[in-house]
Amino acid sequence: MSPAADAKRSGAATPAPAYPTGVVFTLEPGLCVVAQAIGLLRQASAIGDMRRNAFDGDDVGSHCLGAHGELAGSIAGRIFYHPRVGRIDCRDLGRLEVRTRPPKAPPPLDHLWNDLPIEPKDPDDAPVVLVYGPPPHMTFVGWIVAEEGRRVATVARFIYGRRVRFVPPQKLHRFDPATLGATLRRLAGEA
Repeated sequence: MSPAADAKRSGAATPAPAYPTGVVFTLEPGLCVVAQAIGLLRQASAIGDMRRNAFDGDDVGSHCLGAHGELAGSIAGRIFYHPRVGRIDCRDLGRLEVRTRPPKAPPPLDHLWNDLPIEPKDPDDAPVVLVYGPPPHMTFVGWIVAEEGRRVATVARFIYGRRVRFVPPQKLHRFDPATLGATLRRLAGEA
């Protein structure tokens, strides 16, 4: 199937109309249900393993939003997606780390809601992609390699004992609507 037919069937990459800027990829309703189910399974696994949520108090919402961002990246880039449940020591899509942020984060991180978090566990060579919700309209804002992100981050916070660095969207490499899929494939190591 051609890339144009894939985009028409699975969602459309179009420029975002307003801030936050980026490329909007719309998931079909059935895919949103799949992402929601993956998020719920991740939350059940986290409860069973007695793990804490990374950033905010809405554990289920965070897991579901993350699954939406990963699934959108998988479809937009035609990258194999393994919806890992229970494993938190692996990358999201190929070599990519996908960070999906809510439209507005709750305190104490509300002033960082649009920044890309770089975790200490992120390998230096890992491309990290920033995606904004809410589903079904996922906005691909930009990307940065983790090592570069650590250098240009403007804020660092200790969250549950981890030093997380936050990179403002203005310092990210931007996505072009015409090449979103190809760029995601290249970053994932599948081009």
